[in-house]
Amino acid sequence: MSRGVFRSHNKVGETMSFQTNASSATTFDPSVTFGYGSDRVSWDMGDGSGYQADNTLSYTYSDTGTTKTVTLRTNRLLRLEGFNAQVDKLVGNLDMSGWVNLGDEFRIDSGNPELTGITNPVSSQIITKYNVYNCDLTGTLVMTGLTNLGTYLDLSLNSNLTGILHGLSNQAFSQRYYAHTCNLTGNLDLSMLTGLGTWFNVSQNPALTSITHTASTQIFTRYFVNNCDLTGNHDVSMFPNLGGEFLINGNSVLTGITNPTSTEIFTYYIAYDCDLGYINFLALSGASMSTIDLYDNNMSVDEVNNILVDFDNISSSLNPAGWTGTTLDISGTNAAPDDGTGGGGDGLAALSSLTGVTNNWTITTS
Repeated sequence: MSRGVFRSHNKVGETMSFQTNASSATTFDPSVTFGYGSDRVSWDMGDGSGYQADNTLSYTYSDTGTTKTVTLRTNRLLRLEGFNAQVDKLVGNLDMSGWVNLGDEFRIDSGNPELTGITNPVSSQIITKYNVYNCDLTGTLVMTGLTNLGTYLDLSLNSNLTGILHGLSNQAFSQRYYAHTCNLTGNLDLSMLTGLGTWFNVSQNPALTSITHTASTQIFTRYFVNNCDLTGNHDVSMFPNLGGEFLINGNSVLTGITNPTSTEIFTYYIAYDCDLGYINFLALSGASMSTIDLYDNNMSVDEVNNILVDFDNISSSLNPAGWTGTTLDISGTNAAPDDGTGGGGDGLAALSSLTGVTNNWTITTS
């Protein structure tokens, strides 16, 4: 049987095959779970040793790492739900298309440096963990058939992964959505995922130019899109519970950020080393703020002045409890504030008010 191909309705049940180069130095230990009923699978190890019958395998090959074709055999593939093959040295493409009830946990994370692709099935089962980080996924990963994906997704550290295609899912990503340190290119369309939240990290994708979001009421405690190539304005106004750590620094052609109306606690708002102008922080006046980094954005004097005036308004009048004591760095390539002569409001008066005893800000300017 060729790798990654499953045959159905043969005389001895249904099979799927995949390849591994696990050796005598490692334990080959994939496992499966059934969605319903009680059953057991068997595994042809591809080395002439015959079948191993167990849902949780533990096997040591006798070779030094030749490529073997492993065949899993079961009565009905549609009864299988979870699949785990961490650190099992999978090779090439893993064809899961016969797993029409793929759900629960799908874990191929780490220890599979030659896994280049996954053919996902069409499955409406709830998937609570899809973990394929630190492999060699290449090109675009098509996940359009997984319509109840949520809770935990990690595709990070796949340096040849250039795209992700999702299907509609209303499940909450209550633990993480990670696809950082890949090679995502162009736009990442997440408009079909209505439950993004908690930890979101697609940083370190130097060819990622934009992200399309849709509204989500989930609480964000981490939103990382730093060190990409985000271009123009980045809109996060659809996230009313954005907070925690917000990192968007290192996007050299990013010119704007549209903030949400949020009342969450921000520990960090990091937006340095971009090309940002005036940012409207008034939408965040109901939030709490600790540290803001806006340095090295080539801001003009009027832009710096107006931002400082807004901060003074928030800290002095709109929400003193949430904004006093904030640390701000708006220095570097930004212009120094002035009394409004250069345009905008009176930045020097706002600076004096913010750093005074009442507001107690720590501010670094040019």
